[in-house]
Amino acid sequence: MEFKNGLAISYIKLATIYLETDPSKARVYLQESEKHFSALHEASPLNAQFKQYLDIVREILAILNQPEDAVAQLNARIQNEPDSLTQYQLYGALCDSLREMVLEYPEFKTVLADALNSRVWLGFFLAVPSDRVTSSHPVTWAAIEADVREGMALDPENKYLPSNLAPALLFQGKKDAALAEYKKLMDKPFGVQGYPTYREAFLDDLNAFEKAGIIPAARAADVAAVRKLLLKK
Repeated sequence: MEFKNGLAISYIKLATIYLETDPSKARVYLQESEKHFSALHEASPLNAQFKQYLDIVREILAILNQPEDAVAQLNARIQNEPDSLTQYQLYGALCDSLREMVLEYPEFKTVLADALNSRVWLGFFLAVPSDRVTSSHPVTWAAIEADVREGMALDPENKYLPSNLAPALLFQGKKDAALAEYKKLMDKPFGVQGYPTYREAFLDDLNAFEKAGIIPAARAADVAAVRKLLLKK
């Protein structure tokens, strides 16, 4: 029984990974979890935990099975939207929808954190100084920092969000705070996408920003100082 309970919980965790990117795959894992928790509840009807998990799984499945699900619609629009700024704004709407879901289903916190991270990365290539912000172009480095911090609070295990905090601070001119973040993380394991430590991830991101030409001219010397720090072994 303990094995089946652990397996059912594992299916829920797998489902949360795919809720944003592949709802159909998330549905399959949730259906497997429902099957196991249903059997566990039938075998032990007085076990409150089995009933609680079964109810949660069924509620999430009900959301995913709605033909007009706002989250699924927004994800589809984001994937098919060719304009980056419109895409960024759609990510904002997606995050708003997920925030509402988190109020009732805390399991969606990691999904919201992933959506915020996607919005952050896109925002890096769209951001403008505060004095150039308009209602049609609201992206600033400060807004990117706010998204990063919200995501980190929701999911402390997310490895990508911390890697985005340092450059968000750096491009705002918060050099000391940015350097503190780079120093804190650069030798810690990253372990994804072929980056052994955050050092390699940081350098690759700086290269991407430089290639895209989005590093603010006023921050060029600060970026050079960060690069020197990261290249020093």
